[in-house]
Amino acid sequence: VYLVKARTTTETYDSWLCGGALVTTSQILTSAACIMHLDNIYAIAGYRKYVNGMDLDSDNCTRLKKQKIVKIRVPRDISPPARAILIVADLLGLKIETREISLPTREQFKPDYVAKNPLHTVPLLEDDDLILPDSHAIMTYLVSKYGGEQQTLYPKDVRTRAIVDQRLYFDASILFPRLRAVIYSVVKFRATGPSEVQIADIVECYEVTEKYLDGHSSHLHKYANTTRWMTLDIGVATVEEPYNFQDVTFKIYCSYIPAAIEINYNTNLDKKIGTSVVALGWGRTRGSRTRDLVDRNSESLREVSIVIQNKEDCLKKYRGNGLSVLIDKFMICTHGRGLLDGEGYVIEELDKSIYNICASVRRPYPDQCKGYDDTVSANRRMPMSSRIQYRTGGINYERKINETDVSAKTRRQGICQNDHGGPLVTWVGTTELLIGVAVNGLYDKEYNCIGPYIFASTSAASQILKCLLSVNASAIKSCSQEATGGFDIYENMTEEYKPVDRALLRAQNEEMAGIKTDYEDLSAIEEVVAI
Repeated sequence: VYLVKARTTTETYDSWLCGGALVTTSQILTSAACIMHLDNIYAIAGYRKYVNGMDLDSDNCTRLKKQKIVKIRVPRDISPPARAILIVADLLGLKIETREISLPTREQFKPDYVAKNPLHTVPLLEDDDLILPDSHAIMTYLVSKYGGEQQTLYPKDVRTRAIVDQRLYFDASILFPRLRAVIYSVVKFRATGPSEVQIADIVECYEVTEKYLDGHSSHLHKYANTTRWMTLDIGVATVEEPYNFQDVTFKIYCSYIPAAIEINYNTNLDKKIGTSVVALGWGRTRGSRTRDLVDRNSESLREVSIVIQNKEDCLKKYRGNGLSVLIDKFMICTHGRGLLDGEGYVIEELDKSIYNICASVRRPYPDQCKGYDDTVSANRRMPMSSRIQYRTGGINYERKINETDVSAKTRRQGICQNDHGGPLVTWVGTTELLIGVAVNGLYDKEYNCIGPYIFASTSAASQILKCLLSVNASAIKSCSQEATGGFDIYENMTEEYKPVDRALLRAQNEEMAGIKTDYEDLSAIEEVVAI
């Protein structure tokens, strides 16, 4: 499944694109960042071809089969200031012991916490006998005490430090209070959203922030595409009508009949280092420095086989992004060439040698690699009936390979721009399993997408994910911050969908009743803790 925005959207970036995977007849697992702004997003299922969101009505498949996203659920941590401290600590190489403070249950008002922090706010730092509230004060303290030679964060030069201080004061006294006013109006006074005045105030602050950043962000190119993914980036989008998995007209107008994929909740499966997995998406093969006006997304579905790596590889590469805690608890780290194609078949040995050559070179390609980007022999299924053994997640099994010779499109590297939200899959026996959701990779100086690549693990986030997917009222009530390890569940839906939401919930309940699932048994899931 891929997600695009229609012509009526307020999004000015015409090439907006995200990936996803159908997990029920009406729910799509994708990136939270992709669906936070519920603004004329459409899902395209059963179609290998990519169609720009501005052209949905010009293609028979997208015109007839597009589905509007009408409801979203995403996990949401509620303390960006705490996340800022984690970023600084990450840059300094500090290991910080963390404790969750549940704001919805008013834990910040407990006597022991108020005794330490009369402001009853988060975050709060305890370092030996020092107790320090306010994220700005905490960050400057950490750099001053533990920064050593790391003076680029908080320079000793008086003039340069004055500029850093001014930016911190701008955030503390102007930007953050305007954002907090919106939160208070919604949480405390039950407002349905920000007022026009609040929106204008925030836009003004963002415009000032952009001016402050002009000419000072070139050193961030290495991590420029990770700054938006500093929280658990998974979400569930609901389409306006359930898909009919027996609808043969998909074969006429599109490419294939859509089907739901089974979600993996086995924590052992994605911890097996060396396991071959496959990522799929329609994104670019190269990043862009700014919002490119030319649509450079892939014309058709592409796949890449990669290998699960030790998380330490990703922790080293992503250091300084405040992602260490999330990577350690929730992410799958991948890099290197895997041995599976998009159907779960082992890449033929003869073709693998070509793959190893062509995947490691840049244009111009040598003769044997001509056409590599379009039709890759490396991803052909083995063209003979045989039985092979393949090891996945510590499970040995035999699999029948039927006679076929189907080539597929692939890319020379892992996930790239506009692949976020896309599925990471593997196989146990003949069962295809969704084990991760694409988060991001890194860019080099030329904006080539390079590894390692990180994916949100469905098993590590199982408790949160089951809350996002749940249609059972009692189970939803169980999705407190305590149950989800520090996250609350944010839900939003289109105005026209609200009257029919109850009817669709009944249909989903009937569907879920016929499927063996433990969505309702949240107590049986191992506790997941996050910042």
